[in-house]
Amino acid sequence: MNSSLQPRASSWRRAATILLAASWVRPSPAAPSLPPEGFRLLLLQRSENQGFLPGAHVFPGGVQNTADCSADWLRLFAPHHQPPLFGLGPARSRPASFPGLPDAADDEDAAALPDDVAARICAIRETFEEAGII
Repeated sequence: MNSSLQPRASSWRRAATILLAASWVRPSPAAPSLPPEGFRLLLLQRSENQGFLPGAHVFPGGVQNTADCSADWLRLFAPHHQPPLFGLGPARSRPASFPGLPDAADDEDAAALPDDVAARICAIRETFEEAGII
């Protein structure tokens, strides 16, 4: 077997991104070639000094941190929504975890929130940090 295909320790990290779309009714003078109806999508341009994908246009997002999984969020959700669904709709079956991606339950500080709730918090936080939108 090729050595580059052999199993090894993973460097995967949990991350989230958000696609922010807004209805768009009229073309602007700056973009007359766009269709008169549709959506606008928020994209950010990475700095040319970035080590990963310099200058690329990307959706806002980034790596999940410990605060995104914190039990402190339970206190903020409590007046409105309770576990296990937090008001997010019907429970979905848990997909098989991606090979090499650590399970959040294995982390000592995690496990306060379901993975999908922590991912949403991460995406919202990163969008605010990168674009000032909350």
